[in-house]
Amino acid sequence: MRRNNKLKISDAVRRDIGKQIRSGEIQGVGQLAVNIKDMSALRAVKQEIRDTRKVQWSYQPGDMVRFVDYWTGKTQMGMVVKMEAEGVVSVSSPNGLQSLSVRSIKLVDRLDDPCE
Repeated sequence: MRRNNKLKISDAVRRDIGKQIRSGEIQGVGQLAVNIKDMSALRAVKQEIRDTRKVQWSYQPGDMVRFVDYWTGKTQMGMVVKMEAEGVVSVSSPNGLQSLSVRSIKLVDRLDDPCE
């Protein structure tokens, strides 16, 4: 029975490749040498990788930000008042105080305090 695939490799070529793999002429084909037995350790390593790649938001009160207003669809400017929670910022804008996601705002200017 012929395999139906996009490459349309003939059965003769497939048999020849199989013979070469079994005889050892072709290297690098086969099972992986790594055998993972401890899945909890694997999950811990993956979580550590995710934590290192996590985007850190550093908005501070007084930062000028730009965002697209949900209701009007126009770009607005506002000033960060405070960080409410993880990923949520209160912004004072011409429309009043708004709670926005940190992904939806863009830093325009940072207020540099000369007293620090």
